[in-house]
Amino acid sequence: MIYIRSTVPNLINQISKRGRECEQTIRIDYLKGLNDRYENWIKDYKGNLIIVDGDTQKFESDPEAFRRITDRIDAMLYGLFK
Repeated sequence: MIYIRSTVPNLINQISKRGRECEQTIRIDYLKGLNDRYENWIKDYKGNLIIVDGDTQKFESDPEAFRRITDRIDAMLYGLFK
């Protein structure tokens, strides 16, 4: 499982950057509640887990951040780059 943890302000920024009309009416309290539910769910997750900090790891625009994440995935799957 790859869980991208993000704060509500970062989520709002990402939604704004995407510019999808269907996302423009999402309420802040909904995003907060969704974040809370994900956090509660992930703390009890029992499988393999990689948590990515979506606030600092801008993997969609930073090739180095993307490489770091894919290296972590490879390490977990294949024992590489440990």
